[in-house]
Amino acid sequence: MDESVDYRDPGSWSRIEELLVRTPPVPSGSADVHHCGPDWSWRPRIPDFDLWLVFDGVGQGRLNDAIDLRLGPGSLLVLRPGDHGTIGHDPSRPLSVLSCHFSFLDPADGSVTVPGPDVLPRRFIQIAAPGQLTGAFRHLVRAVHDPSPLRTVEARARLVEVLAEIYRQDASAQGVPAATLNPQLADAIDLIRAAPAKRHSLAGTAAAVGLSTRQLSTLFSRQLHTTFRDYLVESRLDRARMLLTETTMTIHQIARSLGYSDPFLFSRQFRSRYGIPPSHYRDRG
Repeated sequence: MDESVDYRDPGSWSRIEELLVRTPPVPSGSADVHHCGPDWSWRPRIPDFDLWLVFDGVGQGRLNDAIDLRLGPGSLLVLRPGDHGTIGHDPSRPLSVLSCHFSFLDPADGSVTVPGPDVLPRRFIQIAAPGQLTGAFRHLVRAVHDPSPLRTVEARARLVEVLAEIYRQDASAQGVPAATLNPQLADAIDLIRAAPAKRHSLAGTAAAVGLSTRQLSTLFSRQLHTTFRDYLVESRLDRARMLLTETTMTIHQIARSLGYSDPFLFSRQFRSRYGIPPSHYRDRG
């Protein structure tokens, strides 16, 4: 049995995020593109974690005497320390793969740690649309071998990006897709946050992103758990917090810059949202 994260558990995504943030994955330095020769075969016995993504060819194998592998483009192995097996391929259609070894580090002392299976993806995932993962993986391999300054930082960031996409793909393959922001809703958010002082209307914003007013209103409710109007106020107050702490503008100037003709309305909304008036928020900061 391939014990792994249960995406049906509402807390699973929080635990995954905590793993990737608090126990940072680090490339080991072994990351490559492999074009396997006709006589190639592999008997892995893994000392660390290893990502192994097929982007061409056909192969087969068995992992840990329990998991049968049928390999082709989009086949992904997420091998864990201690895993073993045998993998071969069709010499007429040899495998081409991207690979990267990595470890998780304990932030307290920098030692290698092995997370429990309840926060790890499955060992074998067949990805239906591997284009995004393949592109991110190629950037990771390049970053690992890049000798330029800050390449270690970039490689670690690329690895987190790859792992995040692996989790999303794994969840989707199991019929539990991760919630993602509707692209038209994202466009509407961009319009609002780019100009919080503007008198955005639901009808005008919906038309700008190619939706009906009902569709956009539903997206705000279902994905952001708020209304269009409340999001407008939230975006203004969020900008107000930044202006209070990062500029010398007076509260009246901030209110006017955010489209409030009545600074007292601004102060009431700010206090209702954050529990203190704008002047106290600035003093606290």
